[in-house]
This record gives sequence, structure tokens and C-alpha cells, in this order.
Amino acid sequence: MAHATPVSPASVRGSQPELGLSRLTEQGRYWAVCLLLGLGLWLLARRLGGALAQPLDSTGAVAAAIVLILLAAAARWPAGKARRSASPPARAERVVRWLTTAGIFVCGAALSPPNSPPGPLALFWGILLTAEAASFAARRFHGRRLPVGFDIAGNVEANSISDKSAGNAAAWPPPALSESMGEEEEGELLPPGVSQRISRSQDEADGEIISGLVRCSFEPHERQRDIHLAFCPPLKQIPQFSAEQVEGPPARIRPSLVETFGVGLEVKLAALSSEPASVQIQFFACEEPIGEEAG
Repeated sequence: MAHATPVSPASVRGSQPELGLSRLTEQGRYWAVCLLLGLGLWLLARRLGGALAQPLDSTGAVAAAIVLILLAAAARWPAGKARRSASPPARAERVVRWLTTAGIFVCGAALSPPNSPPGPLALFWGILLTAEAASFAARRFHGRRLPVGFDIAGNVEANSISDKSAGNAAAWPPPALSESMGEEEEGELLPPGVSQRISRSQDEADGEIISGLVRCSFEPHERQRDIHLAFCPPLKQIPQFSAEQVEGPPARIRPSLVETFGVGLEVKLAALSSEPASVQIQFFACEEPIGEEAG
């Protein structure tokens, strides 16, 4: 039930984000969503008012479909392409995607009067539906992997996170789990050349537990890094997660993403150093809510 996966130091290093470009890109995404929805509602209102009675020909159908696809692509521009100053909640991201899809179909309905010729109408909807299916498939494919980059959220400090019950974070990790890992790995920090050690096990309720150590290395005069912990195979549900520093200069640790397929950590040194630095972090991820186990 347990395995270790050492990785190279380069695999846990991230580049520094460009915060100005990130904010601009994020605002552009929201404007694209608003534009797409507004355009759809405006076209639908005109259609219901008696306008737009002339159906699209083949050229117009292709042009309209391309415009809608470009607007949707701008609204769904992946966060990893331009790092954001703060990761938006997963729920907000889903809302943006669903609003984008709704805007596309509202626009499509407004541009499809009943007297439309079958050929241009089929061409128009074929292009739109193909693009939507490709977008959905791409999200599903990338959703199974941990994103390449995570975002830096300023000076917020948090050493534990729970998507299910924030009130239980203070009592986590479970004492039994801490004692078990302490017996196995007490005094066994990562040796030179090893950047990660992960163990998987099951508790009495058959909930899976992932625990281990990860190293975050800093170059001289570098203060912040993003590291990625991949869970393969993924957990069945989003886990409770806790992390604490066990070695190295003082640093602040913040989970930037907790998902079934992995966790992103933002590690920021308390002070700059003119020498290379290394921080080791102990972490726990547990599928079962602690409140249920305690009860």
C-alpha cells in the first residue's frame, strides 16, 4: 500500500509570476464572458422583437461560429497560461465556464431562425458543437493531471486547509496518523538528491491516507517557490490537507490547490538569503473528514 517517488529538484521549481499581466488576463476573461452573454441576450431580444428574420448563409454561418468560438476561448483562457495573483475558487471557475457555454447557446439560438436553410444551419451548429466538445474533452484531460503552475497569493499564511470542514483543521492531522508516521520517519529527513517521499495507506474506515516529505529548494536571492504534489492514482474525494515545515530556514507554507489528483504548495522564505536554501515539508492528505472519525 505504500510507495516512494523521488523526483529531481528541477521538477518542483516554478517560475515567478508576472502579477500585472495576470490581473489583466483575468479581467479580460471576465469581460469576454460578459460580452458573450450580453451579445447573446441582445441578439435574442432582437430576434423576439421581429429582427434577425434573414437566415445566415454558409459564409455568415462560418463567420458567426468563429466569432463565438473566439469569445468563448478568451473567456476560458486557462489560468496556467498567465499566472494569477490569487487562485479563484473552483466553484467560481465552474460558474465562468457554464456562463460561457450558456452565452454560446443563447447566441446560437438567436442566430437560428426557423426558416434557416438546413445546410448553413447544420454547418453553424456543427462548428459550435465540435468546438464545445473539444473544449470539454481538453478540460477533462488536463483535469486528470496537476496543473503546471500555481499562483502566489501575497503574504497570506496558512499551514492547513480543508474543503469540507474548516473547523476541523485545528485537530488535524489525526494523532494516530502523526504517531504512525513519527515512528516510521522520525529523524529521517530527505537525503541529498531526493526531493520527495510519498507513502499511501488506508485507515480503519478504508479511507486512503497520503503522507510524506517534500523538499523545496531556493536559489540565492530567491524567496518564493511553488511545488506540486501529484497523487497517482487520484483519491476518490478531495482530501483534508495539512503541511508543516520540519527543516530549513523559516518559511511560510500555503496550499494553493487541493484536489483529488494532487496539491499545490506556495513556499515563501521569511527572509532573502545570499546562499542556496532548502526547506523540507511534512504533509498529510486524508480522504475521511476528521469530524466523522472523531464521532
